[in-house]
Amino acid sequence: MKGRRAARKSSAMVTVIDAKRFQTRMVRRLMKFEELPGYLQDNEFIHDHYRCQWSLRDTFLSTFSWHNETLNIWTHLIGFVLFLWMMVVSSLETTELGLAGLFNRMSGAWMISLSSNQSLLHHDLNMTQHMSLLNSQAEVNHHNHHQEVVPKWPWLVYLAGAMGCLICSSVSHLFACHSKRFNLFFWRLDYAGISLMIVSSFFAPIYYAFSCHTNFRFLYLSSISILGLLAIITLLSPALSTPRFRPFRAALFLAMGFSSVVPASHVLFLYWGHPNVLFALSCELATGISYAAGAVFYVSRVPERLKPGAFDIAGHSHQIFHVFVVLGALVHCVATLLIVDFRRASLSCVEMEEELRDMKARKDYYNMLHAVSDAQQGIPQFCPCGALTKEVVDEDDTYDYLSGKRYFICCEFENDGMHFRQPWVTGMQQEVERFKKVFNEQEKLKRECEALKEQVKMLHLRLNELESSHSEVSV
Repeated sequence: MKGRRAARKSSAMVTVIDAKRFQTRMVRRLMKFEELPGYLQDNEFIHDHYRCQWSLRDTFLSTFSWHNETLNIWTHLIGFVLFLWMMVVSSLETTELGLAGLFNRMSGAWMISLSSNQSLLHHDLNMTQHMSLLNSQAEVNHHNHHQEVVPKWPWLVYLAGAMGCLICSSVSHLFACHSKRFNLFFWRLDYAGISLMIVSSFFAPIYYAFSCHTNFRFLYLSSISILGLLAIITLLSPALSTPRFRPFRAALFLAMGFSSVVPASHVLFLYWGHPNVLFALSCELATGISYAAGAVFYVSRVPERLKPGAFDIAGHSHQIFHVFVVLGALVHCVATLLIVDFRRASLSCVEMEEELRDMKARKDYYNMLHAVSDAQQGIPQFCPCGALTKEVVDEDDTYDYLSGKRYFICCEFENDGMHFRQPWVTGMQQEVERFKKVFNEQEKLKRECEALKEQVKMLHLRLNELESSHSEVSV
């Protein structure tokens, strides 16, 4: 047993002779793909620069040396630092949550010029004015006492989920080479981190977009949480951590991500025409494209498949996948902050409900006017209000017409534009026109029937001729 351990240890180490100090020391060496144990042989197109069964100290220090996992570690480690920075800035009491407020706080006021005297959202503004408008709209709403307190916790949940995913990924790529036990544990931790990030990315946009629709908000958030929990339980299975289930894992993550199509379509239906909502959904679409592009590289193993051994250190598919994940997460931040600004600039939920009721009442009124206008044809039996119509003679000039004029009118008529009132002559003229149209259609149908009758006669005569000729041939 000790011999096997010594042999295994020596295969990952080489002896270096220091000629100046006349000393020898053992250092870890990078191995080739063929020398690796089976559990480390994941990508046969990366031929060299593998770490294998290094000590924890050497493994940790390899963060600052070159091997085929260096960029995998640092791409997500840098992303973790970016999200940690946003977390710290967002947690400050002086930071106003929003696209302009957060970026002003992070990068200085010189990046974004804020104006406090701009008006509320207008549908005809172009996208280049959004950053300055969003913050100013919130200030106008505050002065008008319409602003609601926008909670920060959904935004912080997303940042925490993204940070958890990125740091789990970096640590997994760093320590998975230590031993088989570490390899199995850290890769499952990596998959759980991805599921955590997908679930947490739903919380902020859904919470803010459906802040006035609590039932839908609960439905969408509970659904994605259950789906994410099932995904984590599934991916904790050791069998699904093997390389042959790589396409399955990618498909599962993409299915979780693209389940956002349903709430996104709902938001589009609710707030169609609001420019910053449309821009936010465009950013979410870009996020999905970024994640999908990264998954394509992850599954296809391009470009190292095209030229094996040429991308061992830099440029292989997993590094590209990491870059797309970080880019997609950052674009998702922009989309979420746009929705936050939209929510702050919008009316409160109570005012929005009142506005929706007024809009519905106006729509019903316009529909009724349209129905009354359509009813002013001929002699209808019922008014659009549901009452019967009657024929009257206006003896007292009740309806602002010449006295003695005859009408077809609603039994419950009120002069508010919502009831039927048709002058008798006009109604009769329209009825005559309708009857003439029906008569002409009947005449046309009659002529067509006469022509068809003649054709039937000819066919009958032709049939008799054929029967007689057939009888003669038979005889």
